[in-house]
Amino acid sequence: MSDETEVDVRVYSPRWGEDTYTISMARDRMKVERRPKSATCKWVESKDPVWESSDDSLLEVFANDSIYAPAIFPHALVGAWLDWRSGEIDDARVDAEIQELFGWLNAVTHAKPTSDYWKGKF
Repeated sequence: MSDETEVDVRVYSPRWGEDTYTISMARDRMKVERRPKSATCKWVESKDPVWESSDDSLLEVFANDSIYAPAIFPHALVGAWLDWRSGEIDDARVDAEIQELFGWLNAVTHAKPTSDYWKGKF
């Protein structure tokens, strides 16, 4: 296992179209970024990882782009990071699994209601 890895994912945003988000993983942190917004999760020894409050929350970063991820999404992403961190999965596998997770997010975003009633509510 490497000490750091980076995954670029294409994310569909109703606000901007497709854009690239970068997930940077290290042993002590994971950062999800689409400049200028980012969210960072820190490793805390003997505790659960913590999303830093100085950055935006991951769901706020997505909402800024009109992406409304399911509530479990941050937990799922942390799970992949922890499995990579522990060596359970390698760089290539974490990349593949994160691509799969973001594929689901894209499907959810594409499936949002589109009738005139819902326009402007998402």
